[in-house]
Amino acid sequence: LEWFLLQYDSHRLLQDFVRRLNHYYLNQPALWEKDSDWDGFSWISADDAENSVYAYIRRDSAGDERIVILNLTPAPLPSYCLGVPSPGVYLVDLNSDDMNYGGSGYPVSSIPGECLQAEKSNLHGQPAQLVIDLPPLSALVLRQKNRNEQKVDNREG
Repeated sequence: LEWFLLQYDSHRLLQDFVRRLNHYYLNQPALWEKDSDWDGFSWISADDAENSVYAYIRRDSAGDERIVILNLTPAPLPSYCLGVPSPGVYLVDLNSDDMNYGGSGYPVSSIPGECLQAEKSNLHGQPAQLVIDLPPLSALVLRQKNRNEQKVDNREG
């Protein structure tokens, strides 16, 4: 390995992202627990060739889900509509375009804290949809905010 390359920001930031990604993956059973079982995976969108966007759901045995969205184009896709499993608030857990990892820092949502609001509406075979601004050449992992988190937020403000 050419360790001297870590003196360059782009290489060091990529190393930081890989470290974060490995830690995140290890602590998210929804991403790996049911790798060999179709119950652990379902497509949301696998046919958006025009935008080169793929989205899918990963779930663990407890039913905990993560939504993975990949924008494979070098351009941001503002106001992208995506079907999701249920209405409510979704949080961006991981964003490969984060400036901390050398990304552009393109904002995913106009709501502070990278929260996204999903409303009832049938899209991509899902009972709800959210509108998200997809950063260029990015991978995002979303999770739905649980009721306990929402109760804490309501008490705070």
